[in-house]
Amino acid sequence: MIEKEIKSSFADVRNKPTYNSILETQLICGETLEILSSQNEWSYICSKEDNYKGWIKTNQIGEKTNKTHKIIQLSTYVFEKPDHKSRVICKLFLNSMIRVDSFKGDWVKIFFNDKVGFLHRNSIIDLNKNNMDWINICLKFKNAPYLWGGKTFEGIDCSGLIQLSLQCCGIKFPRNTNEQSEFVSNFVNSTKNVSKGTLIFWDGHVGVMINDTELIHSNMYHLGVHIENISSAVKRIGEVKQLKQIKI
Repeated sequence: MIEKEIKSSFADVRNKPTYNSILETQLICGETLEILSSQNEWSYICSKEDNYKGWIKTNQIGEKTNKTHKIIQLSTYVFEKPDHKSRVICKLFLNSMIRVDSFKGDWVKIFFNDKVGFLHRNSIIDLNKNNMDWINICLKFKNAPYLWGGKTFEGIDCSGLIQLSLQCCGIKFPRNTNEQSEFVSNFVNSTKNVSKGTLIFWDGHVGVMINDTELIHSNMYHLGVHIENISSAVKRIGEVKQLKQIKI
């Protein structure tokens, strides 16, 4: 099958081809996919990043293009001109992949959805470079609102926070909590000890330790991404089911 890509800021992936169906996950601008089937205005797709399948609006899919850079800010604006006072074309989110046409001073010229736009150069990084401090990326999401299936600063869920932060380091990681808990890799090890970088799994929930006593997680109790003492979390949520250490 021919690979395509997301041409909008992000695309909601739903479990059925309707607006009122469940949000399963989101694909970020530039992510590649394959179209498996189509129905009216919807396409049933498979993400090339994590093999997640679901329905997205067909008008958010475009031809695959060569990318050069990715967004390193939680979110940033694309402007019509190289001027912060000019009209905003769109907003792009962390990990969005773009093709830079040229550099001029503090600005870069890009093509977004067949339109010319301008970004501040401090909002991007070369596609081949990675920020390996994934815990710090998690911390940047503090106070972002909780959204089931979300993967942007405008809304994110527990497993999305983990997957997105690791993606910033060039690490492919499963999307859902149950898949994450079962994932086996040379950078993921089961452990009995809790320290910085330990994934804490409950039934249907995951967080990551930022030190020996605190974890950060997106959860419905706090309605967003929150730092919490592990003992308080265990008291409220219940028994921890699994511990895994991320080493990168």
